[in-house]
Amino acid sequence: MLTTEAFNALLKTLEEPPAKVVFILATTEVQKIPLTILSRVQRFEFHRISVENIQKRLVEVCTSLSRQVNPGALVVIAQKSEGGLRDALSILDQCLLQDDPIGVEEVYQVLGMVGETFSAQLVEALLSSDYGKSLTFLSEGIQQGRDPRQIIRELLDYLRQMLLTAATGDVPIVSEYIQEQLVKQSEQIGISRMLRWISILLQGEGQLKYASNARLAAELLLVQTIHEGQPTSSSGQEAILKRIAVMEQQLQGTRLGDPE
Repeated sequence: MLTTEAFNALLKTLEEPPAKVVFILATTEVQKIPLTILSRVQRFEFHRISVENIQKRLVEVCTSLSRQVNPGALVVIAQKSEGGLRDALSILDQCLLQDDPIGVEEVYQVLGMVGETFSAQLVEALLSSDYGKSLTFLSEGIQQGRDPRQIIRELLDYLRQMLLTAATGDVPIVSEYIQEQLVKQSEQIGISRMLRWISILLQGEGQLKYASNARLAAELLLVQTIHEGQPTSSSGQEAILKRIAVMEQQLQGTRLGDPE
C-alpha cells in the first residue's frame, strides 16, 4: 500500500492525466485508499466466482481436451480454489498430468489433502469419544505424508459445513457421496457441541503454526477436543436448583413460625 505522500503525488497525476492515458488501479484493501482518490475514479467491484460457475468452466476445459475427470473431483477443485478461476485452472492443470480417469483421490494427492472421507471418519471417532481411534486416524494421515496442520484445517472445514447444515438446513457443499453422512453427523452432534469443538480447534489451529512438534500439538488438540467438548450434563445443575428451592421454602417456613 502507498504512503500518504505517494497518494498525494498520485492524486495530482489523476487530476491532470496525460492525454490518451488510462490508469487502472487494483487493490484488495479498498478501505485504505484515501477518499480524495476514490472520488476521482470509477470503482468496479470484482467478486469471487461461485463454485457452480467454476465447475462449469472446468467441465468445458476437460471436454475440449477430451479428458475424463470425475465430476466430484471437479467439485473439490472448485471448492479449494476459493472463488479464483485462475487457481482452479492451475490445480486442474496439475491433475491432468495423471492418467485418465482422474478421480477425487488424485485431486487430494495434488493438493496434499487427506479428503472429506478421512475428516468424516475422524468426526465419528470424536463423536464416540474414542481417544485411541482419533489418534490412530491422525497417525494414518501423517503416514500418508500429510501435514498435521493440514489435517486439522480440513477437519475445521468439515465441521464448518456441518454447522452451516445444522443452522440453515441447506445442502452441504461437499461431495455427493459424503453429504448424507455429514447431515447425519450434524444431527447427532448438535449445534452447541459443534460450537465447542470448532472453538477448541480454531484456538489450537492458531497455535499449531508455531509449534515445534506439530504432531504432538495435533494429538493434544484432538484429546482436548474430546475431553472438553463433551455434552454438558444438566443433572448437576438441576440438583443444585432443587436444593436451593428447598432451602428457600425452609427459610420462608422459619420466618412464618418466628414469634412477633
